[in-house]
Amino acid sequence: MFDRWWMLLIQGVISIAFGVLAILQPGLSVAYIVVSVALWMLFAGIAQLLLARIIRRWAGSPLWAIVGGVLTLALAIAAVAFPRATVGAVLAFVAWFAW
Repeated sequence: MFDRWWMLLIQGVISIAFGVLAILQPGLSVAYIVVSVALWMLFAGIAQLLLARIIRRWAGSPLWAIVGGVLTLALAIAAVAFPRATVGAVLAFVAWFAW
């Protein structure tokens, strides 16, 4: 069915570990938000840059994939550099979706 089930298992174990640590030390939950958002954007930026290489092979213009990848990587760096703004943005999005 899903040949990479072990990736989901690892993600689940890490999430459970962070959940337990967030209960024991609430300050870590803020760090978890910043780290998870930054890692997500880092991987998304790398994926966009890899997509640009594939688009170039198909004789297309990879310009927008490159621009998106570079901007996403810059946002990942900004997420780590400005953790309060990152947490504020995540909370704003959660509140917006909950509304």
